[in-house]
Amino acid sequence: MMARRKAAFLCIVLCMAMALGGFWLRRQATVPVHAAGVPKLLAPSEEVFAEAWAGRRLPVRWIVENAGSGELVLDNIRVSCACASLFRMTPKGILEPVASLRLPAGGKQELHWPITVQGKSGDQPVFRVFFRTNDPQLPEGSFTAKVERVRGDVSIRPTKLNYGAILVGSTRKQNVQLVVDKEYPYEIRQVLAGEGWCQVAQVTKDKRPDGDEVVIAEYEVSVTPDTPGPLETELLVHTTDGEVRKFPVSVVAQAHVECRPKSLVFPRYLGRQLSWEQEARLDSLAGGDVEIISVEAPAGVEVEVLQEAGTRKLRIALQEQARGKGEQFIHGSARADGKESPFRIRIFSRGEP
Repeated sequence: MMARRKAAFLCIVLCMAMALGGFWLRRQATVPVHAAGVPKLLAPSEEVFAEAWAGRRLPVRWIVENAGSGELVLDNIRVSCACASLFRMTPKGILEPVASLRLPAGGKQELHWPITVQGKSGDQPVFRVFFRTNDPQLPEGSFTAKVERVRGDVSIRPTKLNYGAILVGSTRKQNVQLVVDKEYPYEIRQVLAGEGWCQVAQVTKDKRPDGDEVVIAEYEVSVTPDTPGPLETELLVHTTDGEVRKFPVSVVAQAHVECRPKSLVFPRYLGRQLSWEQEARLDSLAGGDVEIISVEAPAGVEVEVLQEAGTRKLRIALQEQARGKGEQFIHGSARADGKESPFRIRIFSRGEP
């Protein structure tokens, strides 16, 4: 009898425990999870500028806050154009690039985005920053900076001066227009070239309206390269606000005498025999006669000048003492069409095979 009562009592206790456990679990399920450890991004998604000058910096500020209770992480930060990067200010007052960002709960960070505005008068450029976050409500996001109207700064037409290939000592000219926004508040002080082989002369000074812009003047830009090779300089436009606008000028200067080939490898095979002799030729690009002025060769390298109609050949022979020395050079000078041009021939010797 007593055993039955104990079993019944244990059964009742077990049932009550199961009922209380189920109630506790149901109650836990209805209680909202506390936000501890959950980050929350709070930041503007867009900033709009009514206008901006072309070619000038647009100082964009973007403030990022963590309104959650866990650490906020922004990574894979990237901008939509190569004209700007995202920065933050260090305690020493130095701007450093930002590729990722970590903010504790309640933390705030001001980011600097100095955008260089490109385009012509009336354009409406849009710039964007893209990023990823550990905010469960915003795994990916972006920030946009818009300019509703670009005001044209100082520019030239065409915007790049590329003169292509011309002979050393020859002159090639090109006219450019100097253009400003119709509301540009400063004056053009002077226009100069960055190198002596490039010259600038004003042709006209006639203000002509052209839509949102005004053509201030027309300039003649002439180039007379004095050395062979690719040459680059800049057209410098000085304005009364103390700024200097720079526009690229490039030319490929060719010597009047062309040497072919410019590189020789020794020895070479003639059938099954090795040859330590080769030839190079000097031609006038303008079609005139070529005159050899001087030739300087390394020790053990013999150079014989051969003459043909309108050209010169150099027979180059390597003596035993010059073989197997790797890279060496022959330097010389030649004249064609009254112009003297230097030349160089690279020789490479591998030695006896």
